Amino acid sequence: MRKTLLFFVVLVSFFAFSFSLTIKVGIYDNPPLSFYKNGSAQGILVNVMNSIAKKENWKVEYVYESFSRLLADLKSGKIDMLLGIAETKERESFCYFTKEYFLSNWAQVYTHKGSSIDSFFDLNGKRVGVLKSDIFYEGQLGIKYFLKHLRVKAKFVEFNSYSDIFKAIKDKTIDAGVVNRFFGVENASKYGLQSTSMIFYLIEEKAAFSKQSHVAKIIAPVVDRYIRQMKGNDNSVLNESISKYLNVPSAKPFIPKWVFYVFGVGILVFAVLIVNVIILRKLVKKEASELERKNEKLNETIEELTTSNEEIKAINEELEHTYSELEKLNKRFQSMIVPLSQLDMVKVEENEFLNKMLDNALEMIPAAKYGSIWIFDENKWKIAACRGHDEEILKNPNIDFELVKFSEVQIVKDLLKEDEKISSSKAFEVLKKATKPIKESLVAPLKFSNDILGYMSIDIPKESECAFSQNDVEILNAFSKIATAFYVSRKYLKSQRELQKKLIMVFVTALEKYDVYTKGHSERVANCSTKVAKMMGMNEEDQRKIYQAGLLHDVGKIFVPLEILNKNGKLTPEEYNEIKTHPVIGAELVEEGAGLREIAVIVRHHHERWDGKGYPDGLKGKEIPLESRIMSVCDTFDAMTSDRPYRKALSEEMALEEIEKNAGKQFDPAVVEAFLKTKRKELNSSESSKIQR
Repeated sequence: MRKTLLFFVVLVSFFAFSFSLTIKVGIYDNPPLSFYKNGSAQGILVNVMNSIAKKENWKVEYVYESFSRLLADLKSGKIDMLLGIAETKERESFCYFTKEYFLSNWAQVYTHKGSSIDSFFDLNGKRVGVLKSDIFYEGQLGIKYFLKHLRVKAKFVEFNSYSDIFKAIKDKTIDAGVVNRFFGVENASKYGLQSTSMIFYLIEEKAAFSKQSHVAKIIAPVVDRYIRQMKGNDNSVLNESISKYLNVPSAKPFIPKWVFYVFGVGILVFAVLIVNVIILRKLVKKEASELERKNEKLNETIEELTTSNEEIKAINEELEHTYSELEKLNKRFQSMIVPLSQLDMVKVEENEFLNKMLDNALEMIPAAKYGSIWIFDENKWKIAACRGHDEEILKNPNIDFELVKFSEVQIVKDLLKEDEKISSSKAFEVLKKATKPIKESLVAPLKFSNDILGYMSIDIPKESECAFSQNDVEILNAFSKIATAFYVSRKYLKSQRELQKKLIMVFVTALEKYDVYTKGHSERVANCSTKVAKMMGMNEEDQRKIYQAGLLHDVGKIFVPLEILNKNGKLTPEEYNEIKTHPVIGAELVEEGAGLREIAVIVRHHHERWDGKGYPDGLKGKEIPLESRIMSVCDTFDAMTSDRPYRKALSEEMALEEIEKNAGKQFDPAVVEAFLKTKRKELNSSESSKIQR
């Protein structure tokens, strides 16, 4: 009878506890994931939590605070749960996470309109806004860690919300800000900001539960189960909220019958008190034992410190002498580094930079007379710089060298012998023939994260009595890090340009599929514009920009109806106005779709006229960018010499006469002069070729 009664009491207590469950859920200003509006919590994650709470008859109390404050509340147990947080080892010490994630997210850097900041290196010396305690700021792959390893020194300004960061960028009290991609996409236009190409740190948005909360232990597996179900259902609250960014109102609080409520609360309070008494007793006993152990450890440490004190005094005297030597060495090091820092990392050739690095390293470490820098690229070792050894032999493209990879800076007594262990006999014979006799080598890896990109080696000749010191090790380590930063930045720049090139070709292909009359037109205008730019003395970088702009100048025509583009007769004023929108649309596509702001400016103004009667902005004379003035001439010439729906192509002679006639009216006279020179040069070359045949 007693057992039955006890079972009934426990069962009733469990159901009463479940029906009266109240959860304190932390949210912070992070639209559209979570935010507060009109006195209620809203957002994608709030919608999901409200849906779960409604089905489970939970009562949710939302606590709206800054992210850093909510982390502290989660740690202390003031809240049971925090929405929209990434899992890290540090956070696992005071909370546990859902196994399932709501959605993926990543960080992106935003700036104000017109800012030239577009790469991590541009952040050097700039003020960067970050969310206090945010993983994108202080995480293991956050912006703080990333810039430190790129040797970029930015001033971080901490804020309590992403909204405060965007407001500060808008007010120009900071130069750039780091937010998550959902917040950025949703809010950038409201503040008049622009995104950059700096995207990093993919994370999973989860829910975290306080280890201090008894409620959290109950709800955690339930929340996990619902998230898993919602992700597999296209019509779930989670997927609908993500796709439509709906703001679903909070679920109505569930009010159970008063008898069950009072009885449940009483049982809950009693159970919590009993559990707390048991836990406190165990904690007190454990803490007392821990304090006793620490006290013994402290006594041992005091004895060790006393013994070490005399050793420290002796070391201190030695350090004073070493400091004096290091100060002299530092002055020499600075004299070497300053010229390197003044090199243009974008324009300087890779071999030029690495050869200069090797020369400076040999000058800083006079014991070494030979040296080399090897790069591991496309699964093959390639010599990048060489001093003393036979570089021509080492550049042999038919030999696949196999070299030992070193994970840290070290002195190697016989480097050639180490390479022999893994090299083929043919490759080793070539390596041996090209290498001068060496007493010992100092080898430093070019390493990024855990990947070996190559190594830098300096060698002491066989007949020398010198040897490498620890100072030499530190110096070469510094040089290898500089070389690594250069190599990685160049690879990053190359990949960026490859991506831009692919995006440009996507736009051009889309246009040519839409309007067959433009096929080949964009490329001809791009080639013509590049030749004229070269004739006018523009540098290679500006020639590259005008070529890209030439490929993209008509991309805005995708949004002009084909019946207008291919109309045989004269256009109506309305149709002509429709045509005149294509430079503006094209510029917007290039800037926002491909992130090419400088190219977008050229595209926007390629239909402006020298006399100010062009479109879209009516710019006049040198108000028009030079690149746009060049493209205007080439675009007009190609249009006149190509068949169009409304007319047949003109001859080149007639088109050239028309261009020359409009110099000073439609076209810049200086550009027309350079264009005519370019065309005459092409004609002369063509005539010479015919004579030779």
